[in-house]
Amino acid sequence: MAALKLIESLLQDSGWTSAFAEAGVASSGTSESYLSASSVTRSHQVHHITACCLYKQRQAAYNSYGRDTS
Repeated sequence: MAALKLIESLLQDSGWTSAFAEAGVASSGTSESYLSASSVTRSHQVHHITACCLYKQRQAAYNSYGRDTS
């Protein structure tokens, strides 16, 4: 639970909730509840999904960079 509270403080004004709402993943209210860790299991799952998405974007950017520099 402490780790989720730390993540909440890091993501509080980052635009994470609006990004989830714009992507159609969840409404803004639901995204806020994920950040507040009202359901630990669901919040944990959503943070894992976020980490996986960021990893995939980083890999795609790296691969794109590699193609552009060749």
